[in-house]
Formats: sequence, C-alpha cells, structure tokens
Amino acid sequence: MGTAFCGKGVYIKSVAAGLEARVRFAISQALRVIIELGIPDLLADGERSVDELAATTDTIARLLGGEGVVQDVARRHFTLSDVGTEYL
Repeated sequence: MGTAFCGKGVYIKSVAAGLEARVRFAISQALRVIIELGIPDLLADGERSVDELAATTDTIARLLGGEGVVQDVARRHFTLSDVGTEYL
C-alpha cells in the first residue's frame, strides 16, 4: 500500500496500520475468550448449535453467580454485581 497524504497531515497508511492493529487485537481477544469457554473442545466432535454453545456460557454465568460476580436477574439474563463491577 502506498503512502497517501491527507489534508491534515495524517498519513492514510498510518491510519490504516492503526486500524489493522486494533482489528488484530480484537481478534486475539475473541480467540482468548472462546478458548477460555472451551468452545474448541465442544466443536471438536462436530457441529453444535448456537443454543448448545450458549449453554456453556449460561453454566459459567451461573457458577459466577454463586460466587457473587454476576447476578441472575431473569431467566437466562445476567448482570454484573457490585463485586463483578469492581474486579472485572
């Protein structure tokens, strides 16, 4: 990609590189989350529905609810507790 000059002295190439770095960071964080949730293990044996995958996060949320990190406010609806807000 060539360097193009933008009116305010900002190089478009620099802006594009910054955006690319942010996207790569977001992808790395998404990968970290699915690994921590065990999603690859669930998919190793084959296809799973979104509901099956969501059941994993529901179980984790219930576990954290028992520890006071999240609050179960309605069926399958959670919010951060004061403890979760402070520490997460």
